[in-house]
Amino acid sequence: MMYAFAQTKPAADLIIRNAKIWTVDRAHPEAEAVAILGDRIVGVGTNQEIDAWRGPNTRVQDAAGKRLVPGFNDSHVHFTSGGQQLDNVQLNDATSQKEFARRVAERAGKQDW
Repeated sequence: MMYAFAQTKPAADLIIRNAKIWTVDRAHPEAEAVAILGDRIVGVGTNQEIDAWRGPNTRVQDAAGKRLVPGFNDSHVHFTSGGQQLDNVQLNDATSQKEFARRVAERAGKQDW
């Protein structure tokens, strides 16, 4: 007799294994594998636990013991230069010379000389 088993959840697009994952969870601060589906982390755990997310088209990356940290983004502003940038004329999305000149003239009209 032959049995067919259906996968009960979608397969991950990417699995990263053999990593030192910082989970930011005090109860489970470290893990060794992560499953990613689209732009979402769908599983974090041991290599064996995360293998349940593997499908025929899942890309598997061996991290070789490297550190993996979630959402590490350096987003900060220096007070003085950040404030000065807010006072600049925004020209990067001007679509014509006329629009460029209009924005510069508008800002110059607000300048307190």
